[in-house]
Amino acid sequence: MRKHIPNAITLLNALLGSVALVALFAERHQIAMLLFLAAGLMDFGDGLAARLLKAKSPVGKELDSLADMISFGLLPSVALYLLLQAGLGAKDPLDGRSLLAFLLAASAALRLARFNLDERQTQDFIGLPTPATALFFMGLLLVWSRDSMGLGEFVSQPVLLYACLCVFALLQLAPLPLFSMKFRGMGWKGNAFRYIFALSSLGLLLWLGAVAIPLSILWYLALGLLKNFVQ
Repeated sequence: MRKHIPNAITLLNALLGSVALVALFAERHQIAMLLFLAAGLMDFGDGLAARLLKAKSPVGKELDSLADMISFGLLPSVALYLLLQAGLGAKDPLDGRSLLAFLLAASAALRLARFNLDERQTQDFIGLPTPATALFFMGLLLVWSRDSMGLGEFVSQPVLLYACLCVFALLQLAPLPLFSMKFRGMGWKGNAFRYIFALSSLGLLLWLGAVAIPLSILWYLALGLLKNFVQ
């Protein structure tokens, strides 16, 4: 029974991501964000449970990537698709200009396939992880739907969205070392950038609200680049 607990948590990730997709199409964007965050919590929890219960398995590893493809590959692609539909004023659901959003899902699929075979990413990442990419685009959608700080029209500009699509699709596949949020003990040494990112992101969230969500991902990238430069 113990070995099935991590897989059950992974399946919750897939379930929550799937329901979040329905919430997006129902224009319940805040609920979709909450479901997405819950899926992210499950994504963290399944690995933790597998380590604590000593229940790691090849099936669990593959299942994790399949669930991530829903919650962190397809879900943000739909968020980007909806933003493009709004920004372009498209009436046709199959408007090819908006369907380009699903290139993000394709890059996520390739990244997740590589991740399963790459033994260098046990502690930190090479390339932008799919949850970070997903959080960026889910954050943009939330800013748009709430018109946070009057930025709703700005974040739905097609030129901006296409640029973000290209940049983030490439970042997922780029050989760029980035730190993970797996703390090594509780001390400052070895965790400095993690503490800086966590505390500053919390401050941004309290100050800027929804606008802080995509900004925090840009800040994460900046800190990752700084960490590489320092080392």
